[in-house]
Amino acid sequence: SEIDQNIAQQEIKVQQARSKIETTEQELMIQRNEAESKVQEAEVELELAEIDLEKYVEGDFPAEIKDLRGNIALARMEVERSAEKLEQFRELVRKGFRSPEQLRAVEQEYEQFKNYMERDELKLDVKENFEKRRMVTEHTSKVYQARSKVERSRANKIAQVAKAESEHNAAN
Repeated sequence: SEIDQNIAQQEIKVQQARSKIETTEQELMIQRNEAESKVQEAEVELELAEIDLEKYVEGDFPAEIKDLRGNIALARMEVERSAEKLEQFRELVRKGFRSPEQLRAVEQEYEQFKNYMERDELKLDVKENFEKRRMVTEHTSKVYQARSKVERSRANKIAQVAKAESEHNAAN
């Protein structure tokens, strides 16, 4: 009968409406979870960027500077020691107690320590005057970018959840 057909069609429509409601509820839940995950991911990225900046400024850079200054101090002591040794060898060569070949070896040792000291002084200058500024700029930029990503993720979360809620409400 026609009434039975209408009832059957209405039951199908009710079932379809219930399915659509369930689907939109699940989509809403998925959107909330995905959006929250993206926000958390961005927040972790921000925290890591802040830690990297702090680590460089308060840890890595001072340690590298201290290491270089220590190397320079050691090299300076070696230069002074080898300079004294060089003067002694020159005197001994003049008196005939040492050969010119032995003197050349001591001169090479002196030049080597002098080169080490000058190299490390140059490295220190580069680190203090250029590398620090570059690394701080790079790490600060990463912090800024990560902050922006957190803000975008939060805004996207609001928009995606609102859209899913709207679709869910329209299904009701």
